[in-house]
Amino acid sequence: MDWRQVLDQRNLQIDVFADETWIGKQEFLGIGCLYVPSAEKEKCTRTLFDSRCLKNDHSQWVSSFSECPVGKSCSAERHAQDDAVIHFNEILANKSRAKVQIAKRWLNYFKSSRSPLFFKLILLDLQKLSRDKFGDEQVWGNIYNRFFRSNLIFSLKSFFHANQRPVDIQRVYQHRNTMLESHNYFPLQNLHKLEDQGIRGLVVRDYLVRFISDNHRAISSVEEKGDSQLFQLTDLLIGTSCQVIFNTSQDTAKLHIAQEIRPLVVNQSKFRKFHASLFPKNSICLSQNIIGTIEEEIHHNNQFTTQFAIRMPEYKSNFLDLTRLGTKDK
Repeated sequence: MDWRQVLDQRNLQIDVFADETWIGKQEFLGIGCLYVPSAEKEKCTRTLFDSRCLKNDHSQWVSSFSECPVGKSCSAERHAQDDAVIHFNEILANKSRAKVQIAKRWLNYFKSSRSPLFFKLILLDLQKLSRDKFGDEQVWGNIYNRFFRSNLIFSLKSFFHANQRPVDIQRVYQHRNTMLESHNYFPLQNLHKLEDQGIRGLVVRDYLVRFISDNHRAISSVEEKGDSQLFQLTDLLIGTSCQVIFNTSQDTAKLHIAQEIRPLVVNQSKFRKFHASLFPKNSICLSQNIIGTIEEEIHHNNQFTTQFAIRMPEYKSNFLDLTRLGTKDK
């Protein structure tokens, strides 16, 4: 099923995978959500797993080297490299050849019409949100709560037209995060609040936000191993998008894979399944009631914008860049 067929479904059921990142010295907070049609989730995770096998003549991935169907043309060391956890921050030119190849495959899959996946990124400019008035760690959780929900609201309305057709949220998964796991509101109440936003076609089937690790090698559950691949893809989409927007690294491996996503960031109107926005356009002076203030600002002023500088120039890698990539992935 490609992404257009997803939108044609009469009763769409989706799973959501959420993760976050800090940019600079906590100057920006990025909240990214990957939207996966529930009926296609197993097929998507199988595609991501199979993309780990870098043998051109084979595409069936198994986690155990002893069961690898490639046989003698593989090795325990090569298999372990292909089984690496894909984190954008850990992709480095001096040791990441396998990670770069896998990351490129994943991003090309996401971009392709055969992929049913959608992605939304919200970047919070904390310098315009009077950080000195944020308060303690619990308030950071409150801020995340609100804009996590903004991500869902935008995507339900804009990607899936939930005001015109039924859309069921089956499950929401959040990458493990101590602050959010201990938050007194986020895991149990956030999705109840989502139902109060007046989205006519929305039904939430499970109100509990589930926290899962993205390290498939440390997980025994087969289902959660698959979910961890989707979390790694979410991390990759967040990382490459932020690299394009902020040009945070000059590492050639990061530049090489970020170039794969750059056309989506630069020409968002041409890609219906990808969207990135910045909040706020203008500075907001927060009172002690941070959440209430933000709610009021969002309600009365359109403070989200897709008009932001693209700091990473187009990157044209050459053969020498690629041959210099290291081979030792951990």
